[in-house]
Amino acid sequence: MARNQYVKLMLAWMLVFTVFAGGLGQKAAAAAVTVTVKVLGEKGTVLSEKQTEIGETDTAFDALVKTSGTDAVKYEQYSFGKMITGISGLPATDTVYWGFYINGISAMTGADSYKPQAGDTLTFRYESEPPAGKVNLVIKGKDNQPKEFKDIAFIDKPNAFQLLQTVAGPENVSYVQYDFGKMISSIYGLEATNTSFWGFYVNGESQMVGAESYSLKNGETIAFNFDTFAPPAEEPGKSEPEKDAEVYPADKFASDLNGTLEHVLKNNPLGEWEAIALKQGGKPIPEDYLKEVAKKVADRKGQFRNITDYERYTLGILAAGGNPENFAGYNLVEGIYNGDFTRQGLNGAAYGLIALDSADFSVPADAKWNQEKLKAHLIANQGGDGGWGLDMEAGSDPDTTAMVLTALSPYKDEAAVKPAIEKGLAYLKQLFAAGKVDSSPATAQVVIALSALGLDANTGIITADGKTLLGYLASFRHANGGFAWKAGDEADPLSTAQGVQALVAYQLYKDGKGSLYTFALDPSAGENSVIEQKAPEAGKEGAGEQEGHRLPDTATNGYTMIAIGMFLLAAGGILLAATRRKRA
Repeated sequence: MARNQYVKLMLAWMLVFTVFAGGLGQKAAAAAVTVTVKVLGEKGTVLSEKQTEIGETDTAFDALVKTSGTDAVKYEQYSFGKMITGISGLPATDTVYWGFYINGISAMTGADSYKPQAGDTLTFRYESEPPAGKVNLVIKGKDNQPKEFKDIAFIDKPNAFQLLQTVAGPENVSYVQYDFGKMISSIYGLEATNTSFWGFYVNGESQMVGAESYSLKNGETIAFNFDTFAPPAEEPGKSEPEKDAEVYPADKFASDLNGTLEHVLKNNPLGEWEAIALKQGGKPIPEDYLKEVAKKVADRKGQFRNITDYERYTLGILAAGGNPENFAGYNLVEGIYNGDFTRQGLNGAAYGLIALDSADFSVPADAKWNQEKLKAHLIANQGGDGGWGLDMEAGSDPDTTAMVLTALSPYKDEAAVKPAIEKGLAYLKQLFAAGKVDSSPATAQVVIALSALGLDANTGIITADGKTLLGYLASFRHANGGFAWKAGDEADPLSTAQGVQALVAYQLYKDGKGSLYTFALDPSAGENSVIEQKAPEAGKEGAGEQEGHRLPDTATNGYTMIAIGMFLLAAGGILLAATRRKRA
């Protein structure tokens, strides 16, 4: 029972989609950020909607002036900041004012006090009263004294993570960006550990989706609670692998592999991991995939804040037959070897090494990072238990350990690498033998790692629940080909994407074809990777899909505890500020 509770809590912790503590808040080197500024007139009419680049010290008010023009923006200066009194000829009156919204959430501070994050949508709304949509937010730390924010107005369709960031302030919310979403690692400086996490709740019920995936609904109470748990005690007799593990039948594996590949083609959204599995599994990748990725890259002008974006696109483009060194006019591989690996923890470094080794890329001698540097970085950050973690201060975990082992696999015979791999395998063996891993994504990553290392996952090297690791992975598979996060749950796209990669990786091992992430580079493919570029619409230069929410430009050493949203009310201005506190 204690173990089931532990598993449930760990699953919830993963599904909140937070961030490695070490991956947040690294300050970008004086980089401009791109934001969208919307001005809504009477009855919500869109008067303007433009993207613009602003400097590191610019505010939302500066962005408004830049997009609307100095003459179009009127304001009054108070002791607590600027109050907008008119935009584009629409004046604020006693009954109508200009509301300010950050990513659809009514701001807790004035526009001239808010420093936008890359990808923000800043909306200025001409309104006589707040919109109908309202939610409550509760943030409960370990002292069990909640911070409550009631009747927070919102427009459009913001998500729960945007609510948290806007109300608490982005500098007070740390998160780790995974490829499957965000995982919250810290709120107001209170950090998750290996025995605690920030739980996400709606109307008192724990959610099994991440806050970023949950769209707000009127009248709800959104809560983020600092939950703790104690890991289960070591069970006697479980420290060693079971001797006679049940081997997964070869004919059943072949059937499962084909069935899951077909399931992915028909049911999973086609992302980079699916493209890799299809390519290496001998299945066709839909033609639209490469065009869609090229459009994303072109819209972002080849620039991404997260190092893992460069890495996964590089791998996906290779799988689809493109050349990431010359794709839509940009060199995505350069974004890896000259990128910042400190922001996203060890999985960023692991996949950086995987990506650089995935094809015959040319890494310049003056690059910030190369294979040797990344290899040394990973070995230096191995935990005392033999494993690796996203944030080593929070301890090792099986997923990150497997990713690092996959990255180190091409160097497995080197004197400096071999002991690290052996320790990592011992750590994983103990975890599975002790029944401490019961998620299919973690199991899939270890199958991928063993296959890359040339080890048979259908033997007793690592066993779980009386089965070989390959057989244990199959226990999460549904008859229709999809994989569930936990045995008995419904299949989901994330688990299925990792499950199919593991099956393909094992088949590659059996066929003697090497790692899942090994591709042939066709230098001439670059010219075919460029999509037709249309002239941008007026005021929409660089418009396009934003790859998730960009990491905040804050310092990592010591979280900046800025009291955002406080009203600096002097005696003579209390009434005015109170009645208009949600105005720009």
